Amino acid sequence: MMTIDPTASGLVTVENDLKVNGVTGNKVFTVATVPAAGSYPGGMIGVSDEAGGYTLAFSDGTNWRRMADRAVIS
Repeated sequence: MMTIDPTASGLVTVENDLKVNGVTGNKVFTVATVPAAGSYPGGMIGVSDEAGGYTLAFSDGTNWRRMADRAVIS
C-alpha cells in the first residue's frame, strides 16, 4: 500500500518494499539549502556544489553525509 501526504510536499509512504522499474531521481540542493537532516532520517538527496562536485547524500538523522565516503557534507 502506498499513501501520499498532501501536506508534505510530495512525501510518499510505502509500507512494504518499493520496487521501481526505471530511473529514479533525487531532489537536488546546494550545501547552503539542504533541509534539516533530523527531519529526514534515512532520506537521500543530491548536492550540486559539494567539495569535488555533485554527490548523493543521505541523512543519518543528524547530518547529511556523502554516500561515497560517509563524510559530512560541507
